[in-house]
Amino acid sequence: MKNYKILFATIIILSSLILSCELDSDFDPNALPTISDLNISSPETLSCSLPCSVTFTATSTLEFPSSPTDQVTYSWDFGDGSSTDTGNNIIHEYTGIDSYTITLTASASEAKDVVITKSFTVSANPDVTAISNLSITSPSPLNCNLPNCAPVFTATSELLFPNTAGDQVTYLWDFGDGSAEEMGNDITHAYTDEGEYNITLKANAPGATEVSFEQTYTVNPKTSFFASNDDSFIGMDIREVSDGFIVFGLSKMSKFDKQGNFLFTRDPSTEIPNYYFGDFHVLPDDKTLVVSYNGSYADMNANLNFDNTGSVNSAIIYTF
Repeated sequence: MKNYKILFATIIILSSLILSCELDSDFDPNALPTISDLNISSPETLSCSLPCSVTFTATSTLEFPSSPTDQVTYSWDFGDGSSTDTGNNIIHEYTGIDSYTITLTASASEAKDVVITKSFTVSANPDVTAISNLSITSPSPLNCNLPNCAPVFTATSELLFPNTAGDQVTYLWDFGDGSAEEMGNDITHAYTDEGEYNITLKANAPGATEVSFEQTYTVNPKTSFFASNDDSFIGMDIREVSDGFIVFGLSKMSKFDKQGNFLFTRDPSTEIPNYYFGDFHVLPDDKTLVVSYNGSYADMNANLNFDNTGSVNSAIIYTF
């Protein structure tokens, strides 16, 4: 009889639990993670006066997370052309007087991104000397092609409420290529290697806080070689080696540096008899297997020196 009482009590408890789950209107076993109540909680007033360095804080609620450790991540676009920042508390400096649109994106595992926008106003402070709207106005676009890459870089800004009428902004350039910093407004700078360079421009004026601006400058490789009426110099094919390029002509080969400047020419017929433009195959250590259409062949290094010459019975070699 005692066992029956225990069984009956167990059934009553389980029934109560099942009933409570059915009556809980908030319970949804199929609910997906959801981000809600996204907001910029600080600063309380979305405005400042120059100089303007502000800590921005994002808040939100993550409902039904897929894991107890899931968290919301935040991405900030401050609307002033600067790079996107990621984090909950972000310090950002505005350098120009304007009204900016801040875009805040919240993300979480398996949840749909949520985006809000807020307007942020930057004004002048009549009691403080400040540098505003610092930018690189030339060259435009911010790229060049080797070997002719020595543009003039020009900086502009506004000096607000200077201490004296003669005060001016001075500019310091770091062109991101390991060269020494240069001072001035219009600076001619030459790049010699391809790549992307991060230019840092700093502006100073008496009584003003230093302002900096960063911009990426792209240097592209040489896109074409020379033209000549001499068919021995016509570029039929090009191979890049560690220190430059080899141009395969109809009857000669030419070496160029990485900037596309001509270095020297070799006549392969001295090592490959009756050489006429054929085919080449890349070998290790900057070596090239050169095969003429008359069947002669040789190994060639990056300085156009030959060894291991031979011949395939003067047969014509075709490569597909």
